[in-house]
Amino acid sequence: MKYKILVVAGGTGGHIIPACNLLENLYKDNAISSYNPILITDKKFNNYCIHKNKIKNIKYLDIYSRQTGIFKYCSSIFIQTIKMIIFILRNKVKLVIGFGGYSSFPTLLAAFILRKKIILHDSNSKIGKVNKLFSKYATYLCTMYPFNNNYKNFLRIGTPIDNNFSSTIYLLLKEKFVIYVTGGSQGARFFKNIIPDVILKLSHHKKIKIIHQCRVNEEEYLKDKYASMNIDHEVSSFFSNVLEIMKESHLIITRAGAGTIAEIATIGRPAIYIPLPSASDNHQYYNAKYIDDSNAGILVEEKDFNIDLFVEKIILLIGDDKKLLSISENIKSLFKNEDCSNQFIKIIKESLF
Repeated sequence: MKYKILVVAGGTGGHIIPACNLLENLYKDNAISSYNPILITDKKFNNYCIHKNKIKNIKYLDIYSRQTGIFKYCSSIFIQTIKMIIFILRNKVKLVIGFGGYSSFPTLLAAFILRKKIILHDSNSKIGKVNKLFSKYATYLCTMYPFNNNYKNFLRIGTPIDNNFSSTIYLLLKEKFVIYVTGGSQGARFFKNIIPDVILKLSHHKKIKIIHQCRVNEEEYLKDKYASMNIDHEVSSFFSNVLEIMKESHLIITRAGAGTIAEIATIGRPAIYIPLPSASDNHQYYNAKYIDDSNAGILVEEKDFNIDLFVEKIILLIGDDKKLLSISENIKSLFKNEDCSNQFIKIIKESLF
């Protein structure tokens, strides 16, 4: 079997999950599936086991992280680039689709050396380093956020999302105000430290149900903490029913990773975004700022965090149905992701045929 379409992604869920979502749709298209699309990624992909069983063909690249030292990192990049040149030649690859992440570099470099067609996708408001490097050589740079004329080949088509996600009606408060807290693919230790105190203060004003996605080693601590406060809660390091949780939620508190934003925007839910300060190029801040500036969500920076002011923001939201509905509608209209995979397939066919 020859693999003639390579879908390349690495690093975090913001790169890997959209790539997997696109691949699921490529399998369903008879014309494209005959090209046997294959995912090229790194071992971090195994952190996303829910997607592993859905992907038919996977090739792992052994790339050392930059933290292991510049020599090991550069050596692994060089070796994997040579291997990918051989792989592309043997498989007579027609197209390489890059979703970003440092581990996508060897495959994109090999494709560039061999003058293969490249399509790039970036979900963030700041184009990642690898995508930026190859953007001038790509046929298209597909994005979720708008960009100016610095990228003449860019197309704003959204981000590929799970086919189960679709716009839903935002239901106003019934008996309890449901808050969903998620740290995204990288988790959020910061949330573990501050959210229980926030919920306790809120519970003095309104009945609250908290659904908290956390790191594995934080589960028991948070369950005990919420139980001691007599707060209705669900706590887990992994929820398989994220769609149902988001439907139930009145407010989401989250980092500002592109994958989570895409899901929130599609289903249409009010959210408070607390960007990860260590995100490369501070891209999570700019992701959230664009949303905040568009009145489609609320940006709170970790460095400026004040628990009393934060609680006050939420109390004002709970009491303002008009504001909640407005944010819900604005975030849905700000990003159009539901048709992204179909648009992507059209672009791929243009490049192949």
